[in-house]
Amino acid sequence: TEEELAEGTAAVRDHDDEVAAALLGDALFRVGATPAATDLIEHWARLLPDDPTPAHRLAAMRGEALPARAADGYVTYLFDRYANTFDESLQGLGYHGPALATKLLQAAAFTPDRQLNILDAGCGTGLCASVMRPFAAHLTGVDLSPAMVEKARQRGGYDALVVAELTDYLGRHTAQFDLIVAMDTLNYFGELGTVFRNAANALRPNGYFAFTLEKADTAAPGYQLNANARYSHTTAYVEQQLANTGFIIQAMDAAVLRHNDDEPVHGLVVLARRGAVT
Repeated sequence: TEEELAEGTAAVRDHDDEVAAALLGDALFRVGATPAATDLIEHWARLLPDDPTPAHRLAAMRGEALPARAADGYVTYLFDRYANTFDESLQGLGYHGPALATKLLQAAAFTPDRQLNILDAGCGTGLCASVMRPFAAHLTGVDLSPAMVEKARQRGGYDALVVAELTDYLGRHTAQFDLIVAMDTLNYFGELGTVFRNAANALRPNGYFAFTLEKADTAAPGYQLNANARYSHTTAYVEQQLANTGFIIQAMDAAVLRHNDDEPVHGLVVLARRGAVT
């Protein structure tokens, strides 16, 4: 790790921020969740003060200066580096995303007759494509990570794949989708009102929004940024934000989303319907 820090420092002196971030990031991932990680991230932040990655990780570790959502640069950096091992990692964590997506489609009583315009929001490597494909006349995947989108392209099943930030993408596509599915995506959002409002904009009247969130029992102002650098939300906060943005809750259930360090990650599995335009 000391050698990697030295290489990262040299890269900054040579004005190669991308190389420095990569070296420091690799060192961080090798150190893991230990006290040494905080020192390493603080060093990273001093070397590259405009880099969103150390800023987000420090906010998660310290529980202060809480950002409303993870910065685009942080999400892109994280998942571009994770793309090659993403599927294997989730399998090892007992990830339940596709099974939970199936449950939500059943709750909506959709028929697998390829009639729906569906958006896979935060599609990642496309793990949920096979679940949604039988229901979709047109299936679009959107993700902020180019490397993840390329993996989804290789997997197949989509009619269109787009590299874009989700909130912005939803805001630019009015009344286009019958169903938006966001499995393990909104964990990188703290404040949910904006993304919920833009999801309502992108749905047709009476369209459905299906998503998962990590669950917080108590948090002010209704969400918190955890040490794992993902957000969790209280049930009351999710209910209020859905109501504020015109959604009607069809189902909201507790579920285990995956495991971290052999401990279950408890979450919310939600199906909401956009109110009809009057």
